[in-house]
Amino acid sequence: MELSFYQKKLHDEIVEPMLEYRREVGKDSGYGLFQILQCRNILRDYLKRLNRLRNQSEGAVLCEVKRTVLRLNKLNDKTEGCLIETDARESIWELIQTAAIDCGLKLSDEEEDITSEWREW
Repeated sequence: MELSFYQKKLHDEIVEPMLEYRREVGKDSGYGLFQILQCRNILRDYLKRLNRLRNQSEGAVLCEVKRTVLRLNKLNDKTEGCLIETDARESIWELIQTAAIDCGLKLSDEEEDITSEWREW
């Protein structure tokens, strides 16, 4: 897994758009810089943990997916669902899923959403 590729994707497709939206609407966004950084840190942690799992089982990869999704659920709940909205939802799901596949997770259907079982956002 190319960690730097996913970290750049995290910054460009998730963190920057959240920051931009926050700059545009201010407090009406329902979240602040702290929550954006928490989201970034949760996803960075996920990527680092996956990077260490390179030769592990699909079960180990899915365990990291579940752990990350549950952490994101809690964070999003603290913002009353404002942090992870439609655009962010798609970008986060894609990052989680493509990184898991890159680490060896096999899907019978490429359209399958591996986060849906635990995701509340």
